[in-house]
Amino acid sequence: LGRRALGGFDFVGAARASAARRRIDPMHPFAAFLDVQARLLSDDSAQARELLAPVLARADRPREALAMRAAIEAASYDFDAARATLAEWDAREPGSADALLVAGRQMVFDRQYEEARATLELAAAREPAWSAPRAELGLLAMQDGREARAVEDLRLAVALDPHDERALFTLKLAEELAAWNRIEPKHFVVRHPDGAAALVAELL
Repeated sequence: LGRRALGGFDFVGAARASAARRRIDPMHPFAAFLDVQARLLSDDSAQARELLAPVLARADRPREALAMRAAIEAASYDFDAARATLAEWDAREPGSADALLVAGRQMVFDRQYEEARATLELAAAREPAWSAPRAELGLLAMQDGREARAVEDLRLAVALDPHDERALFTLKLAEELAAWNRIEPKHFVVRHPDGAAALVAELL
């Protein structure tokens, strides 16, 4: 429930879920993870780092803590540290792409397109049957204005998971945009369909 709340930027709902976890176990690491993710979505990597520190110090540190640390380091633009943490993850979880996906998603959120693409491509190559990294690459391409690439990645993601509603919706949008006309003034790109919209676009 907390993760679903964060997916809709419902910070109150996420805090409620975190508090419910703590009523059962005041030191439960997954309550901290919810709070960390909320801070990252609020562009507060410093507070996220503080909230994660007690989890990282635990003798029974859960594996997800390393993934969260990589995301925090990426959000702080400390890509060398993020790569070192991901290397530590690889040593502990060889063959797993989980931490790459967590860090890559954070990079997409922060518009760190080059780093995000490299990280998510590695995740997709490592676990080619997993739709999530490929879907994130498609969403990244949409944000980056590469509709043709988005269509390619999203089609692969939907083929792997036909029930991913976000990927399905974005694929439909990407396919429509890819067929639109393209105008490239000096400072930006304009996409428009045929018809009346073309008259407006030509005035830019």
